[in-house]
Amino acid sequence: MLQGDRVNAPNIVVVMTDGFTEGQLQPAVDKAHSKGVHLLTVTYEDVGDADNIRQLSSGNKDNVFLLDDYTNEHLVAASFAAKIRKIASSKTVLYNDMHIQLL
Repeated sequence: MLQGDRVNAPNIVVVMTDGFTEGQLQPAVDKAHSKGVHLLTVTYEDVGDADNIRQLSSGNKDNVFLLDDYTNEHLVAASFAAKIRKIASSKTVLYNDMHIQLL
């Protein structure tokens, strides 16, 4: 856990990307996940490397928020906020490298 973490609050990182990388992405993603960090990705459609976007989202399309020239930013913001609320309402937290079920 990172210093200053609250036990009852999930760790969420929002990655805004063009989909391109200049190095190895998977080790950083694996490290974040091992620390209990949820990665949410915001990117434009048809930009970048689809494999990088899949790695960042752990293959879960619900963790990717795609923008395009026609996207209503209010709809994206609403679905993004809903995803964060869903993660935050999880009953499991990571504490000292242990997953703890909250009652």
